[in-house]
Amino acid sequence: MTDQSNNSSTNSTATGKAPGVGTGRDTNGNTGRGTDREMSGDAGRNVTSNTTREIGTQGVKYLAVGAGTALFELALFQGLFSFTPLGVEMSNIVAVLVATAANFLLNRNVTFKSTSNPVRSLVLYVLLFAFNLTFSTLVISWLVGIGCHSAVAKVATQACIVLWNFVIYRKIIFI
Repeated sequence: MTDQSNNSSTNSTATGKAPGVGTGRDTNGNTGRGTDREMSGDAGRNVTSNTTREIGTQGVKYLAVGAGTALFELALFQGLFSFTPLGVEMSNIVAVLVATAANFLLNRNVTFKSTSNPVRSLVLYVLLFAFNLTFSTLVISWLVGIGCHSAVAKVATQACIVLWNFVIYRKIIFI
């Protein structure tokens, strides 16, 4: 035991650090982090690939939920407009609200499996929805005003929204 503490003192004197500091090892030379193979970087790659795999899986689920709720919104709108006394405006409002609620629940529970406070998530989701609506309306209007085709303007804004929504959902809303 005396030899180990003397070696640690000698090593700490030579490096100018307390025993085990900066070496990744305790005073007995143990890393406490696993085998040499795990420390060689192989474990880090597994963590990275698992994270990449998780992001990829979430991305696929996110796109599937988005496409599914968009189709659901279209079908609901058409059904309400065609088979109820609701006019076009109310049919659209109901369809958008119901599809948005479905999108929130599916992304929260299936895509991101969120355990955060649902009220907090809902408030942030609604704020993002309002921002996206404002952004898309202003940018589409501006792009069409400078001569861009309306469909191109709509697709461009949708692409931006889809990309940043995934990141914001994953990092902020559905944590």
